[in-house]
Amino acid sequence: MTGYFQKRVQWIGSCNYVDFLGQKHDVDLKDIERAPIDPLSPFFGALIEGINRSEARRRGLMLFCFVYLNVRVRDALILSVDRKGFDVLGKVSSDLKDDASSSSHFEWKDFSFSFGREVEDIETFCCFLAKMEEEALNRISGSVI
Repeated sequence: MTGYFQKRVQWIGSCNYVDFLGQKHDVDLKDIERAPIDPLSPFFGALIEGINRSEARRRGLMLFCFVYLNVRVRDALILSVDRKGFDVLGKVSSDLKDDASSSSHFEWKDFSFSFGREVEDIETFCCFLAKMEEEALNRISGSVI
């Protein structure tokens, strides 16, 4: 794995970290070389894109927000994923009303979902998502009856 990583970072001349205040900090390239690479990371981009392009999957994310976090969202997108879970960007009502109109304003908020354990492969990640969706649907079905 180290050889693969070294080949990937050979072209990097310098690296900066930008903190939440917008300040730039130099990062030593040796620190980057020592950072472990998640072998699942090459698959996460395609997974995120696939979920975000599917209306059914996005409705599933909206359902997660409602069932697991008790938050109603108007739309939802996967923001990031890793071995421990995933982050969702949900469009929620900001409860601010414009004086000129009575329509609600919406803002995007970040929500995190964790798995019970770390996943070892992309298949397990997808199975965890499917199980969460099934659980959420069962909870909704059970509360309606």
